[in-house]
Amino acid sequence: MKGLKAFLEKIRTDRKMLIMLALGAVGVLLIAVSEFSADKTEENAADPQTTPFYNYEDDIEKKLDEIISQINGVGRVKVMVTLKSGEENKYAYNESYQSKNGENSEDRQSENEYVVIDGERGDECVLLSTEFPRIQGVMVVCDGGGSSAVKNDITNAVSSLLDISANSISVLEMKKSEE
Repeated sequence: MKGLKAFLEKIRTDRKMLIMLALGAVGVLLIAVSEFSADKTEENAADPQTTPFYNYEDDIEKKLDEIISQINGVGRVKVMVTLKSGEENKYAYNESYQSKNGENSEDRQSENEYVVIDGERGDECVLLSTEFPRIQGVMVVCDGGGSSAVKNDITNAVSSLLDISANSISVLEMKKSEE
């Protein structure tokens, strides 16, 4: 306790010591702020909203909504799309095979090794392509969903546009608005 009082008294009387402590506190504060900022940047980098496929589902829903609403007899329409999986990256790799002939059988070994280059963030695999997520199903709710002709038109349109089976498409009638 006595040492702390002496230290505080020294800070009060010695201007150089006060300035050094103030600069040290500012330095610690800047480091803390930069760490917080770096965490936010890393968080945003991993955030699916920043990936090119984040809006894929929404974009398909909007486009389907626009085109389906143009079909005769549909009326108001709402579309929901579900995806089977996320985006899929294909990376380059080298394949090598070794075979050893034995007395009665052939022994084959294969080895795959990803192609790695020196990138901006260190070693990176060579990305060949990125595939869009596959569509699992589509639900369409519309005013004309009670009509079998409208259901058939919508199912055929969605099936051909998205290259999915008719079994993956559901068309339902929208409830009447209560005014």
